[in-house]
Amino acid sequence: MDTCFAPPERATDQQLAADIAFISGSPLMTTLLGCASGLLAVLNQERQILAVNDALLATLGLPDASQALGLRPGEAVPCIHAYEPPAGCGTTPFCPSCGAVIAIMAALETSCPQERLCAMTARRNRQEIELCFRVRAAPVEVDGRRFLLFFLQDVTDEQWRAALERSFFHDLGNTLNALFAGAQLLQVAAANPSGDRQQLLGLVSQIDRLATRLSQEVAVQRALSRTSATEPPVRPAPAEVPLAELLLELAADFRKHPAAAGKQLLASLPPAVTIRTDPTLLRRILANMIVNALEASFPGQEVRLSCLVADGEAELSVWSQEPIPEPIQRRIFQRHFSTKPGAGRGLGTYAMKLLGERVLGGRVWFVSSPETGTRFAIALPAGHQSPAP
Repeated sequence: MDTCFAPPERATDQQLAADIAFISGSPLMTTLLGCASGLLAVLNQERQILAVNDALLATLGLPDASQALGLRPGEAVPCIHAYEPPAGCGTTPFCPSCGAVIAIMAALETSCPQERLCAMTARRNRQEIELCFRVRAAPVEVDGRRFLLFFLQDVTDEQWRAALERSFFHDLGNTLNALFAGAQLLQVAAANPSGDRQQLLGLVSQIDRLATRLSQEVAVQRALSRTSATEPPVRPAPAEVPLAELLLELAADFRKHPAAAGKQLLASLPPAVTIRTDPTLLRRILANMIVNALEASFPGQEVRLSCLVADGEAELSVWSQEPIPEPIQRRIFQRHFSTKPGAGRGLGTYAMKLLGERVLGGRVWFVSSPETGTRFAIALPAGHQSPAP
């Protein structure tokens, strides 16, 4: 049978029943299941559940263990991809980037414990929810028979808080640096009695704009921390946004970003068009696109920021040369998912989609291939466009 990652074969009904009876009759395994304070399951080598402890059973929302026995972990949760072709959990096109099945397969291959983060979208009570688990798969041999201990720790809230903190302090730092720089220039200009009044007024205007942006970023961050599955995360504050001015400002800001070292950030200016949208949210979306593009690029490569106004729609995009691997493309907008190590990852692309579509009412997407590179884009509805003053 075909598979996109792990072997599709399962134990026969007879083998499964024998393994379940063996685990339930093993004093070592029953003691371990009873004493473990976290979420624990015992798996066979075909990745099927043979036993679960009460804590995991409660987390899965199942009335008794019999409903989990024989299932694979993704089927028990259940992951929204758990029953997709070619053979369900572990075999679908989404599985090569799943931390749980990667840990299981690595543990079986190396005979050593393996730990990974697993970001998944699960379906509970007819709603899709985003979950993140720290999973650990540890091979164990009992009376000459080989099994896997499968530990789970729900770190959904922990990862979300860490991601919010990482994102907030990054954005806050950029704005504060610009604010301090403007304040220092204003102080120098104000100390010069013969200084240029227009320059002075320009600096005052710049500081006022940065202070307003800082206040808006705090408000957005506070709203994101309350994001639910059903309510919009934040109310937009529409204003007139000149696109050329926005692109120039972003390009100037991010050329100083650490990830831009040795790389070129180019901005192609659009026609003199102003759109009506929330400038703070749009800036945040584009900033995430730019940072991701810079981090994915190598020294000497270009990152291009551009805008196309056509058919009553304003489309802003960020292009970089490096393609995204196909298995990663399938999860690019999934909350908590990231290819980068460390806590607090997996918010940037998720926030692009969340803010760009649910709040601003636009479309957010990407295209990526070895031939054309990677392009992230946001398009705002035709009704939000107005001629530039």
